[in-house]
Formats: sequence, structure tokens, C-alpha cells
Amino acid sequence: MLIKKIEKIPDKIFNDLKLIIQDKSVKHNAYLAGNIEQEYRLDKHTSKLENYLLDEIGNEPSLMKYMNYDFNCNTEDRLLKLTSLWVNFQKKHEFNPIHTHDGIFSFIIFLQIPYLREEQKRISPGKNSNLECAGFVEFMYSGFLGNIETVQFPVDKTWEQKMLIFPAKLFHCVYPFYGTDDYRITMSGNVRFKV
Repeated sequence: MLIKKIEKIPDKIFNDLKLIIQDKSVKHNAYLAGNIEQEYRLDKHTSKLENYLLDEIGNEPSLMKYMNYDFNCNTEDRLLKLTSLWVNFQKKHEFNPIHTHDGIFSFIIFLQIPYLREEQKRISPGKNSNLECAGFVEFMYSGFLGNIETVQFPVDKTWEQKMLIFPAKLFHCVYPFYGTDDYRITMSGNVRFKV
């Protein structure tokens, strides 16, 4: 699976990102799939993250192989650029339906997750389901036989300061969470070829 998990982004970058999310000057809802009231564009702040993000992508052989094969290019010939950046302030019951992004790669940075997995398992309406997934991030792709396969990440407070990097066209969704009135804050963006 072409998803790179960063266990801990550097403290300096993480602290800078927590400051820039205070910029709520540009609403971004009309350009995003999220059923989330507060989504804001942060493109003017890409320099805070770009070098680190591109290094992480460049140091992951599976992502480079994907890019070179699917886009028929040599990485030495096609430089990448972080072209869009936004933040989601997700409240309980809000969600991101199945969607893809633009560009070559995308990412999710978990800035604040106001719940623990055990709490969600206890209070979720799906607590007795055989597919309980409150608060999860889920990726979907075609399996070997053409069936839909999924990869789920049970995101909770322990995921703060982590990041997922993935191909932008990989279908994914974010399930709602329950109980707390605090925001789940995530930052995302898209990486494209520099032209």
C-alpha cells in the first residue's frame, strides 16, 4: 500500500503549523468534499512545510516508484511543489465523504485529536457493529481480483503530530466522531509537478 506514515513530524514544524492554523481569513469549503463547517485555505504558509514534506516524499522509494511509473517521468526531470494547503476544524458528527485530491501526492497532518479510541468504541452508535469505525481514516483501492480493499487507521489522541502521505488519487474518507465538543484539527494539502 502506497501510504507513508510519519510517526512524529519535527517539533519546530509542528509548532509552526499550530500557529498558522489561526489564519481563518480564507474559507475553503467550496473547494473541498468535507461536510465540515470550518475549512480554511492556508496557501500563503506553504513554505513552513514544503521542504520537509518534499524530503519525506523523496526518501520513500515506494512513492518515487509510483510517481515515475504512473506519470512516466524521471524524478530528476520533474520537480515537485506544495501547491495547496488547508486546515479542517472538524466537530463531532461532521465527516469527510469518499473523495480524492488533485495533484500527485497528498497528506494529512493530525494536529489535535480530542478523543481516545476506547472512548469512541464505548459511545459510538456503531459500538455493537462488526465494522465499528468512529473517527477512523479509511483508504480504498481495487484489489487483485477487482474487489474494493480498504486500509483503516484508527486515529485518536495518540496520533497527534503524525502524518500520512499518499497518492492524491487514492480514494479516502474520514468517519465522524462522537461525545466531545472539542475540534479534531487536521491539515492537508496537495503536491504537484513544478512547471
